[in-house]
Amino acid sequence: MNTPNTVCRICGEGYLRAKVDQNCVEYRGRRTKLDCEYSVCDACGSDQANAGQLRRNKRAMMAFRKQVGKLLADA
Repeated sequence: MNTPNTVCRICGEGYLRAKVDQNCVEYRGRRTKLDCEYSVCDACGSDQANAGQLRRNKRAMMAFRKQVGKLLADA
């Protein structure tokens, strides 16, 4: 996760602040909201994600897909 003194890779002037928002996602007709981790630069406002944030976002989506697959298999 980004610490308050991680310098923005885009502008090189600001600092990244970690954020979590909810994203609506759909898989095989099923919808849910998943937490999405990313960081925002306090100078230029760019959104970016580091490797750890991307990994956690991907794992959340994979868990949702697995859950949907199990629901469809049980139906």
